[in-house]
Amino acid sequence: MSCKQREAFARGAVRARAEGPQLAERLADYALSLRYEDIDTATIEQAKSLIVDSFACAIAAFDEHAVKVCRTLALAPGAGPSTVLGTTKRTTMDLASFANGAAIRYYDLNDAYASPTNGAVHPSDHIGACLAVAEAEKASATEALGAIVLAFEINCRLVDRIESAKRGWDLTLFSLPAVALAAAK
Repeated sequence: MSCKQREAFARGAVRARAEGPQLAERLADYALSLRYEDIDTATIEQAKSLIVDSFACAIAAFDEHAVKVCRTLALAPGAGPSTVLGTTKRTTMDLASFANGAAIRYYDLNDAYASPTNGAVHPSDHIGACLAVAEAEKASATEALGAIVLAFEINCRLVDRIESAKRGWDLTLFSLPAVALAAAK
C-alpha cells in the first residue's frame, strides 16, 4: 500500500467514524446487551438440538484419521481447562476448540444456514469454541447457550448482509467475529 493509499484509507476511516458507529461497535453493543432472558424458548430449544447434533457429528468422526491427528495435537500440552470431546482429557481452550471443531465438521453433516443472498454456512462450527471457552471460564449452562445463540446470530446476519464473494472472501470469514463476540460474552 502506497503512502497516498494509506492516507486515503485513514481519511475514509475518520469520515466513516463521524457518520456513526462502526460495525464492530454495533456488534459489540449487541453482544453486550443480549441477555439469555431475551432469547425466545424456540431458539433456546433449537440451540440445544444443534448442540446434540454437533456432539453426534463429533462422535461419528471420532476414529477418523484427521480427527485423531487433531485430537493428538490438542492433547499434547497435557492439561488445561477445556475438555476434548469423546475423552476425559483436558487441554487449552484454543486447542480444545480446534480438535472439537474438527470433529464436529469432519463429515460436513452438521447444520447449515442458507442465506437468501450469499450462500450457506455451518453456524454450529462455533459450538466447539463456545463450549471450550464456557468450560474454561466456568460459565453456567445459560451463559454457554446464550453465547452459542449469539455466535449463530452474528454469523448468519453477517452472511446475509455482506457480499463476501464479490470481495473474494470465503463465508467462513464471518466465523471470526461470531466466535470472538461469543467468547467475550
